[in-house]
Amino acid sequence: MSDQDRFNSLKSDLENALLTLGFANWEAVRQATGQLLGAIVATKRNHLEGDHESTDELSSIMDLEKRIRQNKNDVHNSAREDARFPTTLRQASAFAAYYTTPDTVLDTNGNMERYEGSAEEGEEILAETLKLGIKLKEISLITLKDYEKLREEYKDLMTRLAAEMEPQAQGQAATRVPECLEGIVENAESM
Repeated sequence: MSDQDRFNSLKSDLENALLTLGFANWEAVRQATGQLLGAIVATKRNHLEGDHESTDELSSIMDLEKRIRQNKNDVHNSAREDARFPTTLRQASAFAAYYTTPDTVLDTNGNMERYEGSAEEGEEILAETLKLGIKLKEISLITLKDYEKLREEYKDLMTRLAAEMEPQAQGQAATRVPECLEGIVENAESM
Protein backbone atom coordinates (compact mmCIF):
# COMPACT_ATOMS: atom_id res chain seq x y z
CA MET A 1 0.00 0.00 0.00
CA SER A 2 1.40 3.37 -0.98
CA ASP A 3 1.70 6.21 1.50
CA GLN A 4 -1.09 8.06 -0.33
CA ASP A 5 -3.38 5.02 -0.03
CA ARG A 6 -2.45 4.58 3.64
CA PHE A 7 -3.13 8.25 4.32
CA ASN A 8 -6.52 8.09 2.57
CA SER A 9 -7.43 4.92 4.48
CA LEU A 10 -6.52 6.47 7.85
CA LYS A 11 -8.41 9.64 6.94
CA SER A 12 -11.50 7.54 6.23
CA ASP A 13 -11.02 5.51 9.43
CA LEU A 14 -10.76 8.72 11.44
CA GLU A 15 -13.92 10.18 9.90
CA ASN A 16 -15.75 6.93 10.67
CA ALA A 17 -14.43 6.90 14.25
CA LEU A 18 -15.69 10.45 14.78
CA LEU A 19 -19.13 9.54 13.45
CA THR A 20 -19.25 6.30 15.45
CA LEU A 21 -18.64 8.27 18.64
CA GLY A 22 -21.38 10.69 17.61
CA PHE A 23 -19.21 13.65 16.67
CA ALA A 24 -19.52 15.73 13.53
CA ASN A 25 -16.03 17.21 13.81
CA TRP A 26 -13.08 17.84 16.10
CA GLU A 27 -14.71 20.88 17.67
CA ALA A 28 -17.46 18.63 19.04
CA VAL A 29 -14.80 16.29 20.47
CA ARG A 30 -13.07 19.26 22.09
CA GLN A 31 -16.32 20.33 23.74
CA ALA A 32 -17.03 16.79 24.94
CA THR A 33 -13.58 16.39 26.48
CA GLY A 34 -14.00 19.75 28.19
CA GLN A 35 -17.33 18.60 29.61
CA LEU A 36 -15.84 15.29 30.72
CA LEU A 37 -13.02 17.15 32.46
CA GLY A 38 -15.54 19.46 34.12
CA ALA A 39 -17.53 16.46 35.29
CA ILE A 40 -14.54 14.71 36.86
CA VAL A 41 -13.44 17.96 38.54
CA ALA A 42 -16.96 18.35 39.99
CA THR A 43 -16.86 14.72 41.13
CA LYS A 44 -13.53 15.34 42.87
CA ARG A 45 -14.88 18.49 44.52
CA ASN A 46 -18.00 16.63 45.72
CA HIS A 47 -15.85 13.82 47.05
CA LEU A 48 -13.58 16.22 48.91
CA GLU A 49 -16.53 18.19 50.33
CA GLY A 50 -18.31 15.03 51.41
CA ASP A 51 -17.47 12.99 54.45
CA HIS A 52 -15.70 10.23 52.55
CA GLU A 53 -12.95 8.29 54.21
CA SER A 54 -11.87 6.38 51.11
CA THR A 55 -8.51 7.63 49.86
CA ASP A 56 -8.56 4.88 47.22
CA GLU A 57 -11.57 6.49 45.55
CA LEU A 58 -9.95 9.93 45.73
CA SER A 59 -6.80 8.49 44.15
CA SER A 60 -8.92 6.94 41.40
CA ILE A 61 -10.68 10.24 40.79
CA MET A 62 -7.42 12.19 40.65
CA ASP A 63 -5.77 9.63 38.36
CA LEU A 64 -8.74 9.74 36.01
CA GLU A 65 -8.77 13.54 36.10
CA LYS A 66 -5.08 13.61 35.13
CA ARG A 67 -5.65 11.25 32.18
CA ILE A 68 -8.76 13.14 31.03
CA ARG A 69 -6.80 16.41 31.15
CA GLN A 70 -4.04 14.85 29.03
CA ASN A 71 -6.62 13.50 26.58
CA LYS A 72 -8.19 16.96 26.36
CA ASN A 73 -4.78 18.37 25.41
CA ASP A 74 -4.28 15.59 22.85
CA VAL A 75 -7.71 16.29 21.34
CA HIS A 76 -6.84 19.98 21.12
CA ASN A 77 -3.60 19.13 19.28
CA SER A 78 -5.38 16.72 16.93
CA ALA A 79 -8.03 19.32 16.16
CA ARG A 80 -5.39 21.94 15.43
CA GLU A 81 -3.38 19.61 13.20
CA ASP A 82 -6.51 18.42 11.41
CA ALA A 83 -7.23 22.03 10.49
CA ARG A 84 -3.65 22.85 9.43
CA PHE A 85 -2.54 19.71 7.63
CA PRO A 86 -4.69 19.94 4.45
CA THR A 87 -2.97 23.23 3.55
CA THR A 88 0.45 21.68 4.10
CA LEU A 89 -0.46 18.69 1.93
CA ARG A 90 -1.85 20.92 -0.84
CA GLN A 91 1.35 22.97 -0.87
CA ALA A 92 3.56 19.88 -1.02
CA SER A 93 1.39 18.36 -3.77
CA ALA A 94 1.47 21.58 -5.78
CA PHE A 95 5.25 21.84 -5.49
CA ALA A 96 5.71 18.22 -6.59
CA ALA A 97 3.17 18.59 -9.41
CA TYR A 98 4.90 21.67 -10.76
CA TYR A 99 8.04 19.65 -11.41
CA THR A 100 6.35 16.57 -12.89
CA THR A 101 7.06 17.60 -16.47
CA PRO A 102 10.01 19.49 -17.92
CA ASP A 103 7.64 21.48 -20.16
CA THR A 104 6.08 23.22 -17.16
CA VAL A 105 9.45 24.34 -15.88
CA LEU A 106 10.64 25.35 -19.34
CA ASP A 107 7.50 27.41 -19.97
CA THR A 108 7.77 29.19 -16.63
CA ASN A 109 11.53 29.66 -16.32
CA GLY A 110 12.59 29.69 -19.95
CA ASN A 111 15.32 27.15 -19.16
CA MET A 112 15.79 23.75 -17.53
CA GLU A 113 18.20 24.92 -14.87
CA ARG A 114 17.78 23.01 -11.59
CA TYR A 115 14.87 20.95 -12.96
CA GLU A 116 16.13 17.52 -11.88
CA GLY A 117 17.13 18.59 -8.38
CA SER A 118 13.86 20.41 -7.85
CA ALA A 119 11.83 17.47 -9.17
CA GLU A 120 13.53 15.12 -6.70
CA GLU A 121 13.08 17.62 -3.89
CA GLY A 122 9.38 17.96 -4.71
CA GLU A 123 8.90 14.18 -4.58
CA GLU A 124 10.78 13.96 -1.28
CA ILE A 125 8.76 16.77 0.27
CA LEU A 126 5.49 15.16 -0.79
CA ALA A 127 6.60 11.75 0.53
CA GLU A 128 7.66 13.25 3.89
CA THR A 129 4.41 15.22 4.11
CA LEU A 130 2.37 12.08 3.53
CA LYS A 131 4.36 10.24 6.21
CA LEU A 132 3.67 13.11 8.60
CA GLY A 133 -0.01 12.97 7.69
CA ILE A 134 -0.10 9.24 8.38
CA LYS A 135 1.51 9.75 11.79
CA LEU A 136 -0.94 12.55 12.65
CA LYS A 137 -3.96 10.44 11.66
CA GLU A 138 -2.68 7.48 13.70
CA ILE A 139 -2.23 9.73 16.74
CA SER A 140 -5.71 11.16 16.24
CA LEU A 141 -7.23 7.68 16.10
CA ILE A 142 -5.45 6.73 19.33
CA THR A 143 -6.68 9.96 20.93
CA LEU A 144 -10.29 9.15 20.03
CA LYS A 145 -9.95 5.61 21.38
CA ASP A 146 -8.49 7.02 24.60
CA TYR A 147 -11.44 9.42 24.92
CA GLU A 148 -13.89 6.55 24.52
CA LYS A 149 -12.03 4.50 27.15
CA LEU A 150 -11.88 7.43 29.59
CA ARG A 151 -15.59 8.06 29.15
CA GLU A 152 -16.27 4.44 30.08
CA GLU A 153 -13.94 4.66 33.07
CA TYR A 154 -15.82 7.76 34.22
CA LYS A 155 -19.08 5.83 33.95
CA ASP A 156 -17.63 2.97 36.02
CA LEU A 157 -16.30 5.40 38.60
CA MET A 158 -19.69 7.08 38.91
CA THR A 159 -21.30 3.65 39.38
CA ARG A 160 -18.90 2.85 42.23
CA LEU A 161 -19.38 6.24 43.85
CA ALA A 162 -23.16 6.06 43.48
CA ALA A 163 -23.14 2.80 45.42
CA GLU A 164 -21.34 4.56 48.29
CA MET A 165 -23.44 7.74 48.39
CA GLU A 166 -26.72 8.20 50.20
CA PRO A 167 -29.76 8.96 47.97
CA GLN A 168 -29.68 12.72 48.59
CA ALA A 169 -26.02 12.97 47.55
CA GLN A 170 -26.81 11.01 44.39
CA GLY A 171 -29.40 13.62 43.41
CA GLN A 172 -26.94 16.47 43.94
CA ALA A 173 -24.21 14.74 41.95
CA ALA A 174 -26.56 14.03 39.06
CA THR A 175 -27.43 17.72 38.67
CA ARG A 176 -23.77 18.56 38.03
CA VAL A 177 -23.28 16.10 35.20
CA PRO A 178 -22.91 17.69 31.74
CA GLU A 179 -25.53 16.96 29.10
CA CYS A 180 -23.23 14.82 26.96
CA LEU A 181 -22.69 12.46 29.91
CA GLU A 182 -26.24 12.29 31.28
CA GLY A 183 -26.99 9.00 29.54
CA ILE A 184 -23.79 7.48 30.87
CA VAL A 185 -24.56 8.41 34.48
CA GLU A 186 -28.23 7.40 34.21
CA ASN A 187 -27.22 4.02 32.84
CA ALA A 188 -24.63 3.62 35.57
CA GLU A 189 -27.14 4.42 38.30
CA SER A 190 -29.68 1.96 36.91
CA MET A 191 -27.18 -0.92 36.92
